[in-house]
Amino acid sequence: MRKVMLGLLIATLAFAACTDDDDSSGAGDEPTGAQETSPAEPQEEYVIIEGGEEFAITESCVDTNGQYTGNLPEGGLFILREGIDPEGRFVDFLPSQDADPLSSKEAEDTTVSAEGGFVTGTTTVYTEDGANSLDLEFGIVIEGLERPC
Repeated sequence: MRKVMLGLLIATLAFAACTDDDDSSGAGDEPTGAQETSPAEPQEEYVIIEGGEEFAITESCVDTNGQYTGNLPEGGLFILREGIDPEGRFVDFLPSQDADPLSSKEAEDTTVSAEGGFVTGTTTVYTEDGANSLDLEFGIVIEGLERPC
């Protein structure tokens, strides 16, 4: 009787250990699989103003100097251009045709990171007189654009 009970206990523990391994490997595989497929999916380009207002970029291009230009609804523009230092970037932002243009003042106002051709970043842009500013978050496609400028 003890041997049967001991055998059942060992079998139960072994079964539980196998089940935990399957669950943990299945749970670990799911996010990895999702990460592997997301770069292949097309990325949506966007600009978000502090406070949450989001602008979709309707059309974009990169010229031969590496300047990115994205068209916004209502005739607006989002431009990311390189500074003298390759690490430095400047942003020009025009939310709509009738809005005041905003620009970053120094390359340090903008931080970017890239995963493949998709670039995300943050920046602070200012009115021409510097009296007002906005913080922006953006996600844009730099490489592989169908339409060059």
